[in-house]
Amino acid sequence: KELFFSTYICHPSMGSDVLSGMLANVFLAREIAKMGTLNYTYRFIFIPETIGSVNYLKLHGEHLKTHMEAGYVLTCLGDNGDFTYKKSRQGNARADRMALRILEQQNVPHKIEDFWPGGSDERQFCSPGFNLPVGSLMRSRYEAFPQYHTSADNKSYMDFEALEKGIEMYVKIAHGFETQKVLFSKNPNCEPLLGKRGLYPTLGSQEKYPDYIDAMMWILNLADGQHDLMDIADRSKLPLELLETILASLIEKELVEFFP
Repeated sequence: KELFFSTYICHPSMGSDVLSGMLANVFLAREIAKMGTLNYTYRFIFIPETIGSVNYLKLHGEHLKTHMEAGYVLTCLGDNGDFTYKKSRQGNARADRMALRILEQQNVPHKIEDFWPGGSDERQFCSPGFNLPVGSLMRSRYEAFPQYHTSADNKSYMDFEALEKGIEMYVKIAHGFETQKVLFSKNPNCEPLLGKRGLYPTLGSQEKYPDYIDAMMWILNLADGQHDLMDIADRSKLPLELLETILASLIEKELVEFFP
């Protein structure tokens, strides 16, 4: 399975509109390469907008339909506006759910936009014949800031610290996918005894982590070979980071394993 990141290169005199996506795609590839052993294949493409994505789909569209787990168009990451996430045409694809989960987890101001058949190359990737799970996480969206497509979208308009934080958000999205695997309970018949395994929290830790038991019960109940940790986070409304911590303990105690 592949994670897909696309950006366009056709009018690079624009700062946030074009250059920020090119920079973000390069630095994102570098950061993912540092992760070590990866569970996904990563595809980074640099194309002219519209004609490039149309041609790329002609050459590789059928492959992407089979292999793409999630995709994103990187653009408009260069200013310090609030994050904007434009959903894929599917609306609830894993790409959408992961991006929204990371935005909520990081507790940053953000806007969510439903898919509409305009904008950047997501409109080609999401065309009905392909309907790929491609969204776009941006700062101030194209057409939504006055400097857009003018000479004012330049280095002075760019906020490189904000661009770095945008790249970090994409790194967190990739990490989120890397840590998601379908879970299988090794003790599926009713709840296992947690105390003898050292998994039941003390009174002090219960106060510190009030959702600890709830999170553990959610994992144990949904580790049925049909759900991964992101599914459980969506159902439980609990932080993905808390669930990751508890999952590690459940795996260590041989109560849960990754689905073979």
